[in-house]
Amino acid sequence: RLMLKKAYPSLRQVDAFQAVIAGISTGIFTPNRLGEYAGRLWFLRPGHRLAAGAYTMLGRFAQLAATLLFGWMGLEGLLMYHDNDWLLGIGLPESGVPIIRIVAGASVVLVWTSLLFPAKWSRMLSWIPWKSSWIDRLQQALEVVSPGMMVRVLLLACLRYAVFAT
Repeated sequence: RLMLKKAYPSLRQVDAFQAVIAGISTGIFTPNRLGEYAGRLWFLRPGHRLAAGAYTMLGRFAQLAATLLFGWMGLEGLLMYHDNDWLLGIGLPESGVPIIRIVAGASVVLVWTSLLFPAKWSRMLSWIPWKSSWIDRLQQALEVVSPGMMVRVLLLACLRYAVFAT
């Protein structure tokens, strides 16, 4: 609901909840849960559905960012309190441990940084050679998302992950 307030200022909590439930229901039957987007957008009034899809995508990436952050913290915790034997036991050479740490840390930094500045994503869309009107609308939607809003969304994603893990 927080993300969709830009496109749908009068969206009620009940309507947002119905859209999420519909998205989960349709996502079960589609590959990679793509139907979740269609299910969520089905409950919204026409007019700003493309922007709502962009905001939903940013919300899903925020959840990915939280998962990466907690996964990286878990990896570092395991490496801090246990020998590397558990990694070596899965066939990873000794030299692979620092590489895994670097790739995990870089992934966290890259995803979090890109989410904190959604307008940068908008600029990347301008590189598409076959621009159409829907790409222009998608760019406009991404440009109005502030870093402050993304911080709130990322904190909510971390809270959701913490509740899930608990």
